[in-house]
Amino acid sequence: MFSLKPLQATILGSLIIGSFSAEGLRTSEIASLRLQGRRAEVETTRTKPSVIPPSARETLFNLRDELRLIQLKLPAPDAHRIAQVALSDVNFMIRGWTPGCKIPAEYSSSLEKSLQLLDLALKSKEEGHSFSALQSAADDLHIKAEHFRKSGGGLGEMVTVLVHTRKDDREERHLQVFYLPKMMEGVQGAQPDQFPKLSSPTSHSLPPGRYLMWAREPQSNMIGAPTSVSIGDGNKTVEWTLPVP
Repeated sequence: MFSLKPLQATILGSLIIGSFSAEGLRTSEIASLRLQGRRAEVETTRTKPSVIPPSARETLFNLRDELRLIQLKLPAPDAHRIAQVALSDVNFMIRGWTPGCKIPAEYSSSLEKSLQLLDLALKSKEEGHSFSALQSAADDLHIKAEHFRKSGGGLGEMVTVLVHTRKDDREERHLQVFYLPKMMEGVQGAQPDQFPKLSSPTSHSLPPGRYLMWAREPQSNMIGAPTSVSIGDGNKTVEWTLPVP
Protein backbone atom coordinates (compact mmCIF):
# COMPACT_ATOMS: atom_id res chain seq x y z
CA MET A 1 0.00 0.00 0.00
CA PHE A 2 1.30 3.49 -0.85
CA SER A 3 2.17 5.53 2.25
CA LEU A 4 1.88 9.31 2.48
CA LYS A 5 4.34 9.50 5.40
CA PRO A 6 7.55 9.78 3.31
CA LEU A 7 5.84 12.41 1.15
CA GLN A 8 4.69 14.30 4.26
CA ALA A 9 8.22 14.24 5.63
CA THR A 10 9.57 15.68 2.35
CA ILE A 11 6.95 18.42 2.25
CA LEU A 12 7.58 19.35 5.87
CA GLY A 13 11.31 19.52 5.25
CA SER A 14 10.76 21.82 2.28
CA LEU A 15 8.58 24.12 4.35
CA ILE A 16 11.22 24.36 7.04
CA ILE A 17 14.11 25.04 4.66
CA GLY A 18 12.27 27.45 2.30
CA SER A 19 11.49 31.15 2.76
CA PHE A 20 7.91 30.34 3.85
CA SER A 21 9.14 28.77 7.11
CA ALA A 22 11.31 31.77 7.90
CA GLU A 23 8.69 34.43 7.25
CA GLY A 24 5.30 32.88 7.85
CA LEU A 25 5.85 30.53 10.77
CA ARG A 26 6.72 31.21 14.39
CA THR A 27 9.67 29.41 16.00
CA SER A 28 7.42 27.03 17.94
CA GLU A 29 5.54 26.07 14.77
CA ILE A 30 8.81 25.37 12.93
CA ALA A 31 9.99 23.17 15.79
CA SER A 32 6.69 21.28 15.71
CA LEU A 33 6.96 20.67 11.96
CA ARG A 34 10.54 19.45 12.35
CA LEU A 35 9.43 16.98 15.03
CA GLN A 36 6.59 15.70 12.85
CA GLY A 37 8.99 15.25 9.94
CA ARG A 38 11.38 13.19 12.07
CA ARG A 39 8.52 11.05 13.37
CA ALA A 40 7.29 10.37 9.84
CA GLU A 41 10.78 9.29 8.75
CA VAL A 42 11.20 7.01 11.79
CA GLU A 43 7.79 5.40 11.33
CA THR A 44 8.51 4.82 7.63
CA THR A 45 11.78 3.07 8.53
CA ARG A 46 10.08 0.86 11.11
CA THR A 47 7.38 -0.32 8.73
CA LYS A 48 9.76 -1.08 5.85
CA PRO A 49 9.49 -4.82 5.14
CA SER A 50 12.64 -6.88 5.72
CA VAL A 51 14.07 -8.81 2.78
CA ILE A 52 16.68 -10.59 4.92
CA PRO A 53 15.70 -14.20 5.77
CA PRO A 54 15.67 -15.09 9.47
CA SER A 55 18.95 -16.30 10.92
CA ALA A 56 19.30 -19.74 12.47
CA ARG A 57 19.38 -18.13 15.91
CA GLU A 58 16.12 -16.26 15.24
CA THR A 59 14.53 -19.49 14.08
CA LEU A 60 15.66 -21.25 17.27
CA PHE A 61 13.95 -18.56 19.37
CA ASN A 62 10.78 -18.97 17.28
CA LEU A 63 10.96 -22.74 17.79
CA ARG A 64 11.23 -22.21 21.54
CA ASP A 65 8.18 -19.94 21.58
CA GLU A 66 6.05 -22.35 19.53
CA LEU A 67 7.02 -25.36 21.64
CA ARG A 68 5.80 -23.47 24.70
CA LEU A 69 2.49 -22.78 22.95
CA ILE A 70 2.17 -26.41 21.86
CA GLN A 71 2.42 -27.57 25.47
CA LEU A 72 -0.71 -25.53 26.13
CA LYS A 73 -2.57 -26.73 23.02
CA LEU A 74 -1.72 -30.45 23.31
CA PRO A 75 -2.17 -31.37 26.98
CA ALA A 76 -1.96 -35.14 26.33
CA PRO A 77 0.91 -36.58 28.43
CA ASP A 78 2.83 -37.98 25.43
CA ALA A 79 2.60 -34.71 23.49
CA HIS A 80 3.58 -32.71 26.56
CA ARG A 81 6.63 -34.93 27.14
CA ILE A 82 7.76 -34.72 23.50
CA ALA A 83 7.40 -30.94 23.50
CA GLN A 84 9.39 -30.68 26.76
CA VAL A 85 12.27 -32.75 25.36
CA ALA A 86 12.27 -30.71 22.15
CA LEU A 87 12.25 -27.48 24.16
CA SER A 88 15.24 -28.72 26.15
CA ASP A 89 17.08 -29.49 22.90
CA VAL A 90 16.30 -26.06 21.44
CA ASN A 91 17.40 -24.28 24.63
CA PHE A 92 20.66 -26.26 24.55
CA MET A 93 21.33 -25.10 20.98
CA ILE A 94 20.49 -21.48 21.90
CA ARG A 95 22.88 -21.56 24.85
CA GLY A 96 25.60 -23.06 22.68
CA TRP A 97 25.36 -20.30 20.11
CA THR A 98 28.68 -18.57 19.45
CA PRO A 99 28.27 -14.89 18.44
CA GLY A 100 29.43 -14.30 14.90
CA CYS A 101 29.45 -17.96 13.86
CA LYS A 102 28.28 -18.61 10.33
CA ILE A 103 25.52 -21.15 9.88
CA PRO A 104 25.23 -22.81 6.44
CA ALA A 105 22.09 -21.87 4.54
CA GLU A 106 20.92 -25.49 4.31
CA TYR A 107 21.20 -25.89 8.09
CA SER A 108 19.10 -22.74 8.63
CA SER A 109 16.58 -24.02 6.09
CA SER A 110 16.36 -27.33 7.96
CA LEU A 111 15.51 -25.50 11.20
CA GLU A 112 12.85 -23.54 9.34
CA LYS A 113 11.27 -26.81 8.19
CA SER A 114 10.95 -27.85 11.85
CA LEU A 115 9.29 -24.51 12.53
CA GLN A 116 6.92 -25.12 9.60
CA LEU A 117 5.86 -28.41 11.17
CA LEU A 118 5.25 -26.77 14.54
CA ASP A 119 3.10 -24.20 12.76
CA LEU A 120 1.08 -27.08 11.33
CA ALA A 121 0.81 -28.64 14.78
CA LEU A 122 -0.58 -25.41 16.20
CA LYS A 123 -3.02 -24.74 13.36
CA SER A 124 -4.35 -28.24 12.75
CA LYS A 125 -7.82 -28.93 14.09
CA GLU A 126 -7.13 -32.66 14.27
CA GLU A 127 -5.19 -33.73 17.34
CA GLY A 128 -3.67 -36.70 15.51
CA HIS A 129 -2.17 -34.49 12.81
CA SER A 130 -0.87 -32.04 15.40
CA PHE A 131 0.80 -34.83 17.35
CA SER A 132 2.38 -36.30 14.21
CA ALA A 133 3.80 -32.93 13.13
CA LEU A 134 5.16 -32.29 16.63
CA GLN A 135 6.76 -35.72 16.78
CA SER A 136 8.48 -35.29 13.38
CA ALA A 137 9.86 -31.85 14.26
CA ALA A 138 11.01 -32.99 17.71
CA ASP A 139 12.82 -36.00 16.24
CA ASP A 140 14.81 -33.82 13.85
CA LEU A 141 15.64 -31.26 16.54
CA HIS A 142 16.84 -34.00 18.89
CA ILE A 143 19.21 -35.43 16.25
CA LYS A 144 20.67 -31.95 15.70
CA ALA A 145 21.08 -31.29 19.43
CA GLU A 146 22.70 -34.69 20.03
CA HIS A 147 25.13 -34.13 17.17
CA PHE A 148 25.98 -30.72 18.63
CA ARG A 149 26.60 -32.31 22.05
CA LYS A 150 28.85 -35.07 20.72
CA SER A 151 30.74 -33.52 17.81
CA GLY A 152 32.34 -30.51 19.49
CA GLY A 153 32.13 -28.76 16.14
CA GLY A 154 29.67 -26.04 17.11
CA LEU A 155 26.13 -25.26 16.08
CA GLY A 156 25.53 -25.59 12.36
CA GLU A 157 28.12 -28.29 11.69
CA MET A 158 27.31 -30.25 8.55
CA VAL A 159 27.88 -33.97 7.94
CA THR A 160 29.47 -35.38 4.79
CA VAL A 161 27.27 -38.15 3.41
CA LEU A 162 28.92 -40.65 1.07
CA VAL A 163 26.42 -42.71 -0.94
CA HIS A 164 27.06 -45.84 -2.99
CA THR A 165 24.61 -47.30 -5.47
CA ARG A 166 25.33 -51.00 -5.76
CA LYS A 167 23.75 -54.07 -7.23
CA ASP A 168 25.10 -57.11 -5.44
CA ASP A 169 28.80 -56.25 -5.09
CA ARG A 170 29.00 -54.11 -8.22
CA GLU A 171 28.93 -50.31 -8.23
CA GLU A 172 26.16 -49.00 -10.47
CA ARG A 173 27.28 -45.68 -11.93
CA HIS A 174 25.61 -42.60 -13.43
CA LEU A 175 22.57 -42.68 -11.13
CA GLN A 176 20.95 -39.64 -9.55
CA VAL A 177 20.63 -39.58 -5.76
CA PHE A 178 17.70 -37.70 -4.22
CA TYR A 179 16.99 -36.87 -0.59
CA LEU A 180 14.11 -35.45 1.43
CA PRO A 181 14.08 -34.66 5.16
CA LYS A 182 11.94 -37.44 6.61
CA MET A 183 10.03 -34.93 8.73
CA MET A 184 8.67 -33.45 5.47
CA GLU A 185 7.31 -36.79 4.26
CA GLY A 186 3.64 -36.28 3.56
CA VAL A 187 3.82 -32.47 3.82
CA GLN A 188 2.04 -30.95 0.84
CA GLY A 189 4.40 -29.20 -1.55
CA ALA A 190 7.60 -30.70 -0.10
CA GLN A 191 10.17 -31.29 -2.85
CA PRO A 192 13.30 -33.48 -2.73
CA ASP A 193 16.80 -32.21 -3.45
CA GLN A 194 19.52 -33.94 -5.43
CA PHE A 195 23.17 -34.75 -4.75
CA PRO A 196 25.28 -32.48 -6.97
CA LYS A 197 27.04 -35.36 -8.79
CA LEU A 198 25.97 -38.72 -10.17
CA SER A 199 26.89 -41.97 -8.42
CA SER A 200 28.79 -44.00 -7.58
CA PRO A 201 29.96 -43.06 -5.09
CA THR A 202 28.67 -39.50 -4.67
CA SER A 203 28.85 -37.22 -1.65
CA HIS A 204 27.10 -34.17 -0.25
CA SER A 205 27.16 -32.19 3.03
CA LEU A 206 23.86 -32.23 4.92
CA PRO A 207 22.59 -30.98 8.27
CA PRO A 208 22.22 -33.66 10.94
CA GLY A 209 18.80 -35.25 10.71
CA ARG A 210 16.77 -38.12 9.33
CA TYR A 211 16.28 -38.39 5.57
CA LEU A 212 14.64 -40.47 2.87
CA MET A 213 17.11 -41.19 0.07
CA TRP A 214 16.71 -43.01 -3.22
CA ALA A 215 18.47 -43.53 -6.53
CA ARG A 216 17.00 -42.83 -9.97
CA GLU A 217 18.10 -43.96 -13.38
CA PRO A 218 17.93 -40.71 -15.41
CA GLN A 219 17.25 -42.37 -18.77
CA SER A 220 14.33 -44.56 -17.74
CA ASN A 221 13.23 -42.49 -14.69
CA MET A 222 13.01 -45.71 -12.69
CA ILE A 223 13.68 -45.22 -8.99
CA GLY A 224 15.03 -47.49 -6.28
CA ALA A 225 13.29 -48.11 -2.99
CA PRO A 226 13.52 -45.10 -0.64
CA THR A 227 15.82 -45.74 2.32
CA SER A 228 15.55 -44.07 5.74
CA VAL A 229 18.96 -42.59 6.60
CA SER A 230 19.92 -41.01 9.93
CA ILE A 231 23.03 -38.82 10.01
CA GLY A 232 24.65 -37.11 12.98
CA ASP A 233 25.51 -38.62 16.39
CA GLY A 234 28.79 -36.71 16.38
CA ASN A 235 30.06 -38.27 13.15
CA LYS A 236 31.63 -35.95 10.61
CA THR A 237 31.20 -38.48 7.76
CA VAL A 238 28.66 -41.27 7.20
CA GLU A 239 28.43 -43.83 4.41
CA TRP A 240 25.31 -45.49 2.99
CA THR A 241 24.42 -47.86 0.19
CA LEU A 242 21.17 -47.36 -1.75
CA PRO A 243 19.36 -50.00 -3.78
CA VAL A 244 19.38 -49.41 -7.51
CA PRO A 245 16.20 -49.27 -9.63
